[in-house]
Amino acid sequence: MGAGHKSPLQKRPPAPCRPPPAFVNDFPLNHQNKTAIIPSVWIIRNDENFPRLVTCYVL
Repeated sequence: MGAGHKSPLQKRPPAPCRPPPAFVNDFPLNHQNKTAIIPSVWIIRNDENFPRLVTCYVL
């Protein structure tokens, strides 16, 4: 860009909002006489009425 050249204005993304609350649910999973604990994290967005799975894994 040369001297005096103005770049076009860009819209900034909206300011970050507070994240939705997270809910942690640890549940047992039984398979072939063995049990594992599965931690899972869920969120419910402000404009929704159902949970969304964020992550889960086997301990």
